[in-house]
Amino acid sequence: MKSKKKDGNQAKNEYKIQCMELSIAKIEETVNEIKKYISRTRSTLDAHINRQYSEIRVIERDGEWGDYSGTFYVNDEEEQAMVLQKAKEHFKTYFEDGIHHNDKKLGLFLFSPRSGKRLIEEMKT
Repeated sequence: MKSKKKDGNQAKNEYKIQCMELSIAKIEETVNEIKKYISRTRSTLDAHINRQYSEIRVIERDGEWGDYSGTFYVNDEEEQAMVLQKAKEHFKTYFEDGIHHNDKKLGLFLFSPRSGKRLIEEMKT
């Protein structure tokens, strides 16, 4: 009688061990999927954080750089020179001969996470 009881307990224990092994395998699979997702998310975030952009700002009466019009981003297909050209075209279209910013000094800035904000060019209307 005792040997049957031992065999029954042993079978139960083996079944429990198999269930735990399957659970652990499923958890490992889930962890690997999460690692892949985090890696893709990190790559996307890095690409977003590290992109450069430019904008046009106007010097206010107190001499500080104030309001701006337009932000111009570098995407995968564009390079720094292209984004600066976009900003310069925006200046020519909306500011160069405009009435609102007549006789004002404006600045073309380039922003980069690594180098920060840099004044590229000062322009007058």
